[in-house]
Amino acid sequence: MSFNRQLEEDPKDPTQEEDVEPIELEKEDIRAMILAGLLTFVPVLILFMGALYLIIYLLFLR
Repeated sequence: MSFNRQLEEDPKDPTQEEDVEPIELEKEDIRAMILAGLLTFVPVLILFMGALYLIIYLLFLR
């Protein structure tokens, strides 16, 4: 079995910027991204704070 890889003829220059067109965002897109972020991070934050409270309760308050 051979694991040799063929190298590219013309490797990409890491300093060269790609030609990427900027994406035009609409007014509702910003609101949707904020809502998606809140729906993602708030439940995780609540669970983390609950676990931290449980650990503090079990170690110090009992």
